[in-house]
Amino acid sequence: DTAHKTLEEAIVAARNCGSRKVSLIVNCIALLTDAKLERWGDWDQRVEYLQPMLESSFADLDIAECALKAARHGDALGQQSRTDFAWTLAIRQFRLLDFEERAEAVRQEWTDQRYGQ
Repeated sequence: DTAHKTLEEAIVAARNCGSRKVSLIVNCIALLTDAKLERWGDWDQRVEYLQPMLESSFADLDIAECALKAARHGDALGQQSRTDFAWTLAIRQFRLLDFEERAEAVRQEWTDQRYGQ
């Protein structure tokens, strides 16, 4: 819970300094904490805030990795209906970073998770 509180403080600080990129990165990192603490209300609000990233050309490896970890952890807790966003964001970020092989591997992992292939 200390980590979650620290991340919330970092989110406020990022917003106050006016850096949208920093705010996006910190919010994405917080997805994993939300999943680990099973704070699904916070997760849902964060996803709503991060949703425009699916249309953005901004890419960051930390966002891709954190989204992937959050997706995996949420799935392990049976939250597949919530984690679709995190899977999609991870894949999009890897593609924007020209990590096409990694993006395809993540896409395949997501498909396997959903359909057990």
